[in-house]
Amino acid sequence: YKMDLINYWKSFNSDEWPYIHQKDNILNDKESYRFTNYEDYISSKDFGQIDSRFHFGLLPSPYCGDILNESIYILMLNPGFSSIDYYAEQYSKKFKEAKINCLYQKQNVEYPFYCLNPEFAWTGGGTYWGNKLKDIIKENSKIKKINYVASTKEIAQKIALLELIPYHSKFYKLNKKIEEQVESSIVMKQFVRDYVYKKVQNNNACIIITRKVEMWNLQNHENIIAYKGGETRAASLTLKSRGGSKIFDFLN
Repeated sequence: YKMDLINYWKSFNSDEWPYIHQKDNILNDKESYRFTNYEDYISSKDFGQIDSRFHFGLLPSPYCGDILNESIYILMLNPGFSSIDYYAEQYSKKFKEAKINCLYQKQNVEYPFYCLNPEFAWTGGGTYWGNKLKDIIKENSKIKKINYVASTKEIAQKIALLELIPYHSKFYKLNKKIEEQVESSIVMKQFVRDYVYKKVQNNNACIIITRKVEMWNLQNHENIIAYKGGETRAASLTLKSRGGSKIFDFLN
C-alpha cells in the first residue's frame, strides 16, 4: 500500500499537457485554467484573476519531500498559486526537474523538500515555505550551532508536505462530494492512513494537519496536531504555534 501513491504518480505523464492525472477526470469538467506558458498567462484576459479554479497548465504537486522516509508530515489542502509559478516552470529547467523528480520520488538529493532549496528561494513554493519555516530553521541553527543554510538542509531532509488535492489554485473551494471522488485524493488519504499513521503510532513520525481535519479522518494521537478554528486560517508553524513546537520537538 505504501507504494500505491508513488505508483499512482509514476503513471502520470509529465510531458502531456494539460497536466491532470488521467484518473482525476472528475475535475476536468470543472472550470479551470489551461495556460501553456508564462506568456500565455500574462497576455490572457484571465491574468490577475483571483479565484479557486485549478491551473492545469502547472505540474501537479501532490507532495514535497521524501515521503517514505521523513519523520515530520505537514498535511495541507492544495498547492497555492502565484504568477511566478508559470515563470519558474518555464524558465528554470532545474526547478522543473526538481518538481518532476519529486513527483516520481527520485529523491537522491540534498534537498528532498525542494521548496527549501536556497536555489529556489525566489519561486512561489520557496517564498511560502521559507517564510513559514524560518522560525524553526533559525532556532535549529542556534541550538545546533550551525549556519542557516545547514539548518535549512537538515530540515529539508526531515519534513514532507502532503496535499489533499495536488493541483494549484489561488483559493481552495471544492465541495465534499467532488473531494471524495478525486482519485488522487483518495490515494493520498489511504497513504496517510495506512503508512504515515502507522509511523505515528510507532513514535517514528508526527503529523501536523493544518486544514480540513475531518477530510483526513485520522484518530487522535499525541503525535498528531490537528489545527482548529482560527489556527486553520494562518496555518502558522512558528515556534509559538502548536504545530511549530511539535515539529521542533521532533527535530531535536
